[in-house]
Amino acid sequence: MRERILVKDLASREDGPVLIGGWVETLRDQKRIQFIVLRDETGSVQVTYPRPAEVDALADSVSTLTSGSFVWVKGRLVHDERVKLGGIEIQLDDL
Repeated sequence: MRERILVKDLASREDGPVLIGGWVETLRDQKRIQFIVLRDETGSVQVTYPRPAEVDALADSVSTLTSGSFVWVKGRLVHDERVKLGGIEIQLDDL
C-alpha cells in the first residue's frame, strides 16, 4: 500500500487501492451496508462496507466507531456519480 492520500487528491486519482486517515464525521450502520463519512483537513469522503451475512470482525469494528474517532482506512477508490460527496467513495478493505 502507498502512503496516505488526502481527501482533496482523491478525485484526480484513478480507481484503485488507497490509504486515507481521518476522523469519523458520521456513521450509518444499516442491516446490509455500513457507511462512514470520513474527514481530514482537506475534505470528506464516503466509505462503504457491505455487511456479510455471517459474523464479521471488520463489520463489528465499524459498528464500534463513534463520531470523532480517528481511523486509518485501506480500501479501493471508486468513482461513482451517484455518490453525493464529490462522486467518489472508498470501498473498505481494512481499518
